[in-house]
Amino acid sequence: MDKAKIIADLNHLLSLEYAAYIGYQTTAAMLVGDHAPYWEGIFTAMSADELNHAGQLRERIVALGGLPTTRVADVPVDQDPKRFLEKMLSLEHEAHKRYLKLYKEVPLDHLVLRETAEHIAKDEERDIEEIERLLTKTKK
Repeated sequence: MDKAKIIADLNHLLSLEYAAYIGYQTTAAMLVGDHAPYWEGIFTAMSADELNHAGQLRERIVALGGLPTTRVADVPVDQDPKRFLEKMLSLEHEAHKRYLKLYKEVPLDHLVLRETAEHIAKDEERDIEEIERLLTKTKK
């Protein structure tokens, strides 16, 4: 296993998780109007998952002897829930694809790292499904 490459991949994923967390939190805070409390609750809950993922990634990076990044990928934000969800859908698809790739690249004898990649990939897939469901509620 190429530890340096795996650590770099984990750090890229960590930067995406940071961006998703900040995006959900910031958008939740920016919302206005009658539906703001509805969307705020959803986005705040989704942000908690992203923060949890970031913690898991940091643990794996340190376990491999790496230094977790503090770099944040581009943060999607928007006051319009539909536009924001569309941006997040793109980010979640990218993360899901990268987690699946990581899972395939990690040797079988690194069970904790493989399990982490698999677990978060499943969460990302659920996020994609949830965002797609939420987008159907925003169609006019």
